[in-house]
Amino acid sequence: MKKRLLSMLLMLVMCFMLITPAFAGAAETAPANTEATQQISTWAISDVSAGITYGIYPTGWTEKDMTGPIKQSQLRILLAGLRYKLLTSDCAEQSRYTIPKLSYSVTVEEALNAFYSVLTDYDYTEDIGLNYGLSPVDYMKAIGVYTGQNGEQGLDERCSIEQAMVISSRLVTILYEGLGASSKGFFWEVKSGENTVYLLGSIHIASPVIYPMSQRILQAFHSSDALIVEALLNDESEMLAYNELLTYTDGTTLKDHVSPEIYQLTVETGKLVGLTEEAIAMMKPWVLFLTFEVMASAGAGGADQNAEEQNAEAQNAAALGIDATLMNSAYMYQKPIYQIEGLLKQATILDSLSPGTQEFFLLNNIVLLQNAFSSEVEVNVNHANDFLNATLEYWRKGDVEAFKKTMGGNSISALEEIADEEIKGYLREWQDKFWTQRDKGMADYIDNLLKAEGSNSYFVVVGSGHYISEYSVTDMLTEMGYAVNQIK
Repeated sequence: MKKRLLSMLLMLVMCFMLITPAFAGAAETAPANTEATQQISTWAISDVSAGITYGIYPTGWTEKDMTGPIKQSQLRILLAGLRYKLLTSDCAEQSRYTIPKLSYSVTVEEALNAFYSVLTDYDYTEDIGLNYGLSPVDYMKAIGVYTGQNGEQGLDERCSIEQAMVISSRLVTILYEGLGASSKGFFWEVKSGENTVYLLGSIHIASPVIYPMSQRILQAFHSSDALIVEALLNDESEMLAYNELLTYTDGTTLKDHVSPEIYQLTVETGKLVGLTEEAIAMMKPWVLFLTFEVMASAGAGGADQNAEEQNAEAQNAAALGIDATLMNSAYMYQKPIYQIEGLLKQATILDSLSPGTQEFFLLNNIVLLQNAFSSEVEVNVNHANDFLNATLEYWRKGDVEAFKKTMGGNSISALEEIADEEIKGYLREWQDKFWTQRDKGMADYIDNLLKAEGSNSYFVVVGSGHYISEYSVTDMLTEMGYAVNQIK
């Protein structure tokens, strides 16, 4: 029962789009005309952006001029990133280790030879064409890693940082797809007449382990007329209204809304992530319990990290969320993005929770975050970070049933197992406002997309729990008469 209850609590971050004040905007990546991306050639933007999600080079590189020549040390970082992705694909086993020889001024051909050398150090579960007698350059051309056209550098030119990043990113993309290692995700297709709606379950806080996504997902995304998400983060008027809900404006403080014991615990826990008592006092319980949940689930914790490092880690995890990644791609390709709910509506839902329910979740997430910082807590699947890792693994494999089992479905059946009527009341309120009402709204929105006139294709990304639960959006669509087909 304790495990079931904890699973229900952990659904807060796994299935809710709202980003709390410490991370507001972290999941929104700016369009491709920002100062950071002006220092990269247009032809390289897409692949370099993909490589960031793969975790094969430091994100800080994109903040500098990437058109300049690459250093030996930088190229070796890229080679190490490729090795890491090969090993974590579960489709490659290292059988030898060679150190590529690099000159001071690395040419594009030398860079291609170096990457090829890394590939030959591994044995693969599938044939990737290494034994066909092709030269390194011809091999890279044959599989589409290097073309020498459309802005790419010539073989004899000194290799730029962006050219090497593109090579490494394309290698991961192509090899993962060829090896069957790309993430399958929680992915469905629904058709009605000439309309198609793709449904992708998101994990809002993620890591490079789930990237790259499968080409089936990406092709469906690129072929869609628009991306549909739970909430956009670039509506200034809505953001202002949203911000007003985060703190008390009636002259009261947190101390007036929770018990003295909970208040003190909140202040002590806030210090772990760099929040002062002055800041905490102004925040509402639901803002704090989401903040603590994000920090714990993102793995941002430990005595050896300062608050700035913890916050950066959580921001990075939010930026790697599936919906955040796809929004970034939509901005890049100028694909329209629409929202089903919006930040203000989501915040209003949380703000409407009764004081008792807010205090209940706050206490549970205080414990969750404190455990993340404790060296005495045994690491197991109940720990927030381990729970997230397990969820990402299910998403990578497209294992809907394992995800549903781990999450305990939604709380409809689980509620009956809870003896404490007070706790049951809190969870019933959460069930109604978080699941029942929102899922119905999402199903109605998708129903309208499917009934639209003409021939349209939409890509709808919402929290995975909304598609996978005891009575989910996909169940509601099936009830409406649609065939909801999972794509793997």
